Amino acid sequence: MQKFNIQKFERKIFVPFERNILNFTYQFSKELRKHKKFKKYIELHFLSLWCSKNNIEKFYIKKNESFFKIGRGLVFHVSPKNVPLNFIYSFFLGLLSGNSNIVKLPSGNFEETEVVLDVVKKLFNNKNFKFLKNSNFFLKLSHDSKVIEDISKKSDARMIWGGDSTIEFYKKINTPVRCLDLFFSDRYSFAIINSKKFQELNIDKKKELAKKFFVDSMLTDQNACNSPHTVFWIGKTKRQIKNVFWTELQNIIKEKYKIDDIQIFDKYNTLSTFLATNKFINNFKNYENYLYLIEVKNNINNIENLRGVNGMFFEIELSNIKFLSKFVSEKCQTITSFGHGNKEIFEIIKKNNLKGIDQICDFGKAMQFSNVWDGYNVIESLTKSINIK
Repeated sequence: MQKFNIQKFERKIFVPFERNILNFTYQFSKELRKHKKFKKYIELHFLSLWCSKNNIEKFYIKKNESFFKIGRGLVFHVSPKNVPLNFIYSFFLGLLSGNSNIVKLPSGNFEETEVVLDVVKKLFNNKNFKFLKNSNFFLKLSHDSKVIEDISKKSDARMIWGGDSTIEFYKKINTPVRCLDLFFSDRYSFAIINSKKFQELNIDKKKELAKKFFVDSMLTDQNACNSPHTVFWIGKTKRQIKNVFWTELQNIIKEKYKIDDIQIFDKYNTLSTFLATNKFINNFKNYENYLYLIEVKNNINNIENLRGVNGMFFEIELSNIKFLSKFVSEKCQTITSFGHGNKEIFEIIKKNNLKGIDQICDFGKAMQFSNVWDGYNVIESLTKSINIK
């Protein structure tokens, strides 16, 4: 957005949830809704809701008389290359924590990203919010840019989102001794469906569940770490019952998901490679090319690499939810659940000493961003506590 010079960067710190910053956040939500392209992307609708007053007030830091809270200073945000809006959520977490921010934008060309930047630029030029303009920057940078090192050397905290190779790259860059790094590395997620309870649903409820799954998985082209790629059916289920779910998902993809020739080729190539190299396949079904479904044997040892693209999913049938633990590694992030209680899943985590699983949610809520992410309370992490005695 602005022309960037690290020497002219104004490092400012604020009290978390400072009133003027809250007003900026709320106004961003309102202005985003006014943008002419707002209705084109449902992800922008979710973003506007997340930045709204009703939502932000839910995670105010509670006052504690034993210490003061203040921002750490400069937070450097590195966004994943293939997720259009992660960068703005990360930015707001840094801002609401009381920090100045430099944000490395995703390398892909996304219209949603440009819409958000339009709104931010408009607000930075508003007299009420000009105080933020020179202490918050959004930049398009390659990883090998010298500016990356210059920013890291002045950072008080870094939020690094990306694959394992990206994390390793940024770990090697020198930072101040007290710089706090929060790494959000490559993760995988899956969904579970209680077969008995699914069968008990009427047809409209079954279709509604498929719609929620579409929101969880397809809004980011299955690229987000919290997007489910595999569905576990817990309990014996007839094929025709499962087909109700998948056929409805096919219909939604056909109606609402835009796919170009490159994405079609990518999906077909991914499918061909998997079918040719994997021995844990029970069956494969093609739903008119809109949806590829691979039925996987439940004796597979690791599901981290069951990654679909552009409408390609996997399913596994388990007789009991207790067998789920073997599929949860440290890299598992989100379980999206229907028909099983959160406490029931948490008991599996405790009983089996599982290091994975940082989020448990209902269908339709996987893409709802939170200030608690990958096991971090980000707002708390990005603030400094000044002890009082």
